[in-house]
Amino acid sequence: MDKKQQVEQLTGYMANFVSYIGKVLPDDIIAKLDELAEKLELRILSMPDPEREISGAYAGDLLSWVMGRAKEDSVWATIMTNVNVIAVASLADTAATVICEDSEIPDEVITTAKEKSVNLLSTPLPIYEFCVALSALIK
Repeated sequence: MDKKQQVEQLTGYMANFVSYIGKVLPDDIIAKLDELAEKLELRILSMPDPEREISGAYAGDLLSWVMGRAKEDSVWATIMTNVNVIAVASLADTAATVICEDSEIPDEVITTAKEKSVNLLSTPLPIYEFCVALSALIK
């Protein structure tokens, strides 16, 4: 198996893992966003609702896919940084969107997140490492 195939296989495993944990978490496993932000050392860009409860996670970058699959009150991990991310987060009613891998976030995105009351955070962690750390905290 060449490197490209290995990357595709690992990406598939990660997508399945994150999708699975977002669906099977018991109802009593809930953490508050402000607690997670502190424990994971996330950079807060917009936090109109720090007491928002989190019931799972979703990782993905294809916006139409996220709209149909991210669960309400989940944390959405992505590397996408255009303004459409805020619209998708609002439509999916995610608890927060976390921009991973130190992706550069335009000021327009941060401003729109504040205007639309969307919790927006960032981390230098790769998506996989962020999801693993998040999973450990919401168990």
